[in-house]
Amino acid sequence: MKNLAHLAFKSENTLGRALPVELDKDQKLYFMDPYELDVVKIQQSKAFRRLSGKTQVISRRHNVNIRDRLIHTMEIASAAVLSAYRLSANVSLCRAGALGHDVGHVTLGHLGEDFLAEVSGENFRHEKFAIFVLEMVENLNLSYETLHVIRYHSRGSGDIILNGNAIEDDLVMICDKIYIISDCNDMKRIDRRFDIPSEMIDLGNNRTERLDAYLQSFWKESLSKGRISFEDSDNIKKIKAVRDFMFSNVYHQLDYEECRQNGKKMLTRLYDYFCNYFKSNQGLDSSLSQRSAILAMALMSEPDAYFLNEAMARNKAVDFYLENMKFCSLAEFLPRIPKLAQLDFYNPDRFLDKTNFGKLSKTECFAK
Repeated sequence: MKNLAHLAFKSENTLGRALPVELDKDQKLYFMDPYELDVVKIQQSKAFRRLSGKTQVISRRHNVNIRDRLIHTMEIASAAVLSAYRLSANVSLCRAGALGHDVGHVTLGHLGEDFLAEVSGENFRHEKFAIFVLEMVENLNLSYETLHVIRYHSRGSGDIILNGNAIEDDLVMICDKIYIISDCNDMKRIDRRFDIPSEMIDLGNNRTERLDAYLQSFWKESLSKGRISFEDSDNIKKIKAVRDFMFSNVYHQLDYEECRQNGKKMLTRLYDYFCNYFKSNQGLDSSLSQRSAILAMALMSEPDAYFLNEAMARNKAVDFYLENMKFCSLAEFLPRIPKLAQLDFYNPDRFLDKTNFGKLSKTECFAK
């Protein structure tokens, strides 16, 4: 079986970064491989740190063994690096893309994402918002290919959809699907009575064995076909069966449990509060106040959300806590939010168009 080195993206062929070197605060590190530099940039960002305050599937407020977005991200990055080495893909590009893939996720995971889509009337997608966060909020100036991997790690379906672009795009997307294995592990952790589907047990006796079976099957099929592929293996069919079970019996059911219902109520209270805050405190019109509220909620962490919600419940000075960096991480972004909210933070496709990237300003690309 041949490796896929001939299909790997070569670092020297990078399209580069949106800003010229003289405007990059990390220009002194340009001696590195561009994607290893992206790894450093992402890991040192506030967006990456905030992942520890974002739910994966189950809230970990009372159990630190439950995975949050940061732990999920590290697991996916590990799987992506292993797969890149095994298949001879660009390891650094896969590492960078995997580490940044979920920075666009919002408070309360998909529940929060659905809420923001509902109140905005826009197709709010975390993989699109991630590009805005990294480039317009964090100003990381990442390589085009890293941003592309992040943008296309999720393709609007729980299924595996290959896009035929760089193999690193597809590799990270496939590795991201191991969340099913970890979610079963967490469900069993919080509920001993949870019956893990038989197809998952067929993969192995524990998460380590199941992950190994998943990756080995992925690697074997890809090497045998001479391209990234995970369509025909019996193990991917088992994973798809488990995914269907989890959506029907876990993910959708969680939406009706008390904690999720309380989460929706909290999000509604916070949205109303932020709309009023930006309108009353900063004199914005209703439209921009609403967009600012949505952007603020998309950027805040869950500790922020719970803290502000509890302050409201106790009739405390919520504005003071929001604006004080000692209490609220969102305070660092508040002065910039009204200006950023005037941009199109829902859709990065114009920015990632190769004919615009590095030629048009980022503000022009994200203009409404």
